[in-house]
Amino acid sequence: MAKQRAVFLIVVTLPDILACRTMKMATIAAGIIFGTWSALSGQQFHTEPLQEDRNVDFVEWIRRTEPSHSLDERMVAIGSLESIAVRQLIHFHDTSRRKLGDDWVNANIVPTLSKLLDFRTTEVRTRAASAFCGISREMQATKSALPRLIQLLRDPDDNVRSSAVSVFVFRGPDAEPAVLELTRIVKEDKDPYIREHAAMALRTTSIKSQHMLIDLLDEKDAKTRLAVAEALLGKYKGTDVQDELRKSVPKLKLLLHDENAELRRAAAEALRFQMADHNDCVTELTKALADKDANVRYAAAINVLELGEAAKPALDEILKVTSDENTLFCRQLTIALPRVGPATIPGLIKLLADKDANVRAYAADGLGKFGAAAKESVPALKGLLKDMGDVYELQGCVCNFAGRALAEITGDKSYLDHLPPLPKDGL
Repeated sequence: MAKQRAVFLIVVTLPDILACRTMKMATIAAGIIFGTWSALSGQQFHTEPLQEDRNVDFVEWIRRTEPSHSLDERMVAIGSLESIAVRQLIHFHDTSRRKLGDDWVNANIVPTLSKLLDFRTTEVRTRAASAFCGISREMQATKSALPRLIQLLRDPDDNVRSSAVSVFVFRGPDAEPAVLELTRIVKEDKDPYIREHAAMALRTTSIKSQHMLIDLLDEKDAKTRLAVAEALLGKYKGTDVQDELRKSVPKLKLLLHDENAELRRAAAEALRFQMADHNDCVTELTKALADKDANVRYAAAINVLELGEAAKPALDEILKVTSDENTLFCRQLTIALPRVGPATIPGLIKLLADKDANVRAYAADGLGKFGAAAKESVPALKGLLKDMGDVYELQGCVCNFAGRALAEITGDKSYLDHLPPLPKDGL
């Protein structure tokens, strides 16, 4: 009831607040009201947006006062439009009334945001394009703005192009009209982030655009090939690996031998996502474990370990990579080693003698996860019970993790006695 009364008070006062003659006061008040309204009604108490006039009042107020806004006020207004749109769409997500939500946003939000795309001020164009990106994650009905967004892909400002290209990553087949422009960006844009996201959009648009993306791996320009290889990583929401993209594997294998180290690194990472057979993938990436570049060796090692038990044949070579000078790489590999299974126990025991305290702690923690299967590590772990090496990443000392591992392996909880307190509960 308290939430309902609070929302009621906010709703009935909204028109008066929006009528403020001072733009800054009205903008701030409206932002506070909308934020409070959303927070209070977001979980247990739900309004019925399409039958509620207040959202429309707010949009109309923004339209009416927009020409007199300062830059900061325009940013607040655009953010409010995006928030209202997303809230409407989420409210009707996966229901029989989904189209009603899309239609409401098209009628009340899209026209205003589309007009803002034409502003001379780059900050306004950037924020408006970004708002379209946020809305596009929740709906597939902003098609009316796509022609203007395609034009923004040639905007001279990097931030505007970045916001515009991000919209097409989430459009799927609707981005088909932009394919040629996206291909041009992958080949020509000076910003690597924009290139990569344009390639990501090609990946998610259609089978035709996927073929075009793979063909770009034949380009002479290293930046173009790098953008494509980065886009073939499965690290973006909504971009599950598709069979068509596996046709990139032969070209990615060739990139493992490219003279550009960044390309070799990206190819090593992409192969894990694109190769269907894990054993074949381990075979290919094992070759890269001897690469002359440390970043390539690490990328190959960490991606082989991500394959779990299939990585067993490469363990000896991976352990050589852990001896690299880069302690950060060594730490991350030590954390990942237990994913392969008990076969990593001998390697983890060796890492208990590493010069880096964090590596010793990670190795001890990993051995503890194997329980009694790691009993051969007990002598080495006992030798660390007085190791006060500071493990700043874990806010403790090596002896903490050695004691915990011994307790897990032997079942003897007395190993935990008299150890310094451990703020964090393991890794």
